[in-house]
Amino acid sequence: MLLELKIQNFAIIDDVTIEFTDGLNILTGETGSGKSIIIDALSTVLGGKAYKEMIKAGCESAYVEAVFNTSSEKIKNKIKNLGIDIEDLVVINRIIKLDSPSISRINGTAVTLNVLNEITENLIDIFAQEESQSLMDTKNQLKLLDFLCGKEQSENLSILENLINEISLLKKKIDSLKDKSENRERELDILKYQIDEIDSSNLSPYDEEELEQDYKKQNNMSEIIAHLNIAKEYLNSDYENNDALSIIDSAIGEMLNISKYDETYQDTISELEDIKYRIQDISSYLNRKLSTEEVDEDNLRYLESRLDLVNNLKKKYGNTLADIDEFYSKTKERLNELENLESILSNLQNKEEDLYKKAYEIAKNISYKRKSTAKDLELKLKSEMRDLNIKNSDFMIKIEEQNLTKNGIDNVEFFIKTNLGMNFLSLAKTASGGEMSRIMLAFKSIISNYDEIETLIFDEIDTGVSGFTANIVGKKIKELSKKRQIIAISHLPQIVALGDSHFKIYKEEVGDKTVSNILKLKNDERIDEIARLIGGPVITDNTIKAAKEMLRGE
Repeated sequence: MLLELKIQNFAIIDDVTIEFTDGLNILTGETGSGKSIIIDALSTVLGGKAYKEMIKAGCESAYVEAVFNTSSEKIKNKIKNLGIDIEDLVVINRIIKLDSPSISRINGTAVTLNVLNEITENLIDIFAQEESQSLMDTKNQLKLLDFLCGKEQSENLSILENLINEISLLKKKIDSLKDKSENRERELDILKYQIDEIDSSNLSPYDEEELEQDYKKQNNMSEIIAHLNIAKEYLNSDYENNDALSIIDSAIGEMLNISKYDETYQDTISELEDIKYRIQDISSYLNRKLSTEEVDEDNLRYLESRLDLVNNLKKKYGNTLADIDEFYSKTKERLNELENLESILSNLQNKEEDLYKKAYEIAKNISYKRKSTAKDLELKLKSEMRDLNIKNSDFMIKIEEQNLTKNGIDNVEFFIKTNLGMNFLSLAKTASGGEMSRIMLAFKSIISNYDEIETLIFDEIDTGVSGFTANIVGKKIKELSKKRQIIAISHLPQIVALGDSHFKIYKEEVGDKTVSNILKLKNDERIDEIARLIGGPVITDNTIKAAKEMLRGE
């Protein structure tokens, strides 16, 4: 339940803290005192839209904090799965800033609005007059009925949605194959040509790694041979005596002369001889290369044509051999698909039919559960409406078969009549404001037996209600408060008097500003506030007496 709500610099609120209790918490106040601001602040901290206009004039930011305790293991596990520590309390806060996005935290850990909403939707339910509009939408009526059907219904709907999505994908593939079958022969010719062209090229890793290098070498063979001859002459010339070997021999001779007088030069002579042998080895290698390298015009033409072929394939089918190979595989797959189009199409259509049968069976089970739950809901809502003094009322849920969708085969709509002699009309066209409030309260009473939400907020659900009916609505809210924490904004003394805790919102002038404050009322203060609600701003002995009687339950 909601233990505490702290609001700072929000609209015309400076700094207030409200400590709620279990049971029925009542909020009252004159028009414009700031009752709606309390609900706006609570909605904001729970993940509602945040506007910079919410920040109090002259302030840089607004702050709202809500503290809950919960016995719901479902909520605790969700929070733990986010990596957030939780023991007994769930502390949610939100900061709205003028110059940057708002920041939300759960137990000190920053969270996104999506995560925040996922957690808070199971903590608290806020009902205002405008929420009744949502129940007038047949889509929401269907959702409500399915919720009341239970967990198995939710699981079946999930299975059905997956099947419908699978059927939809199959239909797209079937339609695509049918469209392409019109150009089948032409496409077959193109695919076969592409496959034959790649097959006949006999591509290999050589074509990617070495072909261009071999072509480059053969295309420049004359120049290569010329340079080899020059290099060989520099090392060991048959005609000159200034080649490398001759120079090394001369150097060795000079060093031998020196060594006659100084043996320490013997190592230098050995190193020069090593160089001489190495030059001889290299010279022999160059001679061998010269004997094997030759200009081969036939090979050059082959390499040139091969390179042209490979480059042409790359232009058509991919920048690398791997790309061409991938194109080849997909083309063969497509060729196989077209050659076996009728068989593939038949298999897909059979699969679609099987999936449809399976989906329809699940949809029938969903429909059966809806119809049985609808009968139960009709009885319960009729009883609740009678309890809420909607005399001569009746309620009916019409379920008609429609084409199979992810929601099943049912078109669901709620119908009601609130007076004798009138026909059933859709919920959207029937109820007055006061009746709609009571009908929504009736739904909330039923839903509270199914969900785990521990706190319900009623924002002037008593609008359009007075007199005896107000007493009945009050008793129904009081009855609900025995199962859930209720926070109700009300202007009806009959409801206010039933509160376990009573808070008054009021405005006051502070300097040159108007601020909104909140006060938890004690017994005498409650009497005065209820007397004001009974008779207006002028409190009399009679209104005081009536207020005391209401508080005593008389």
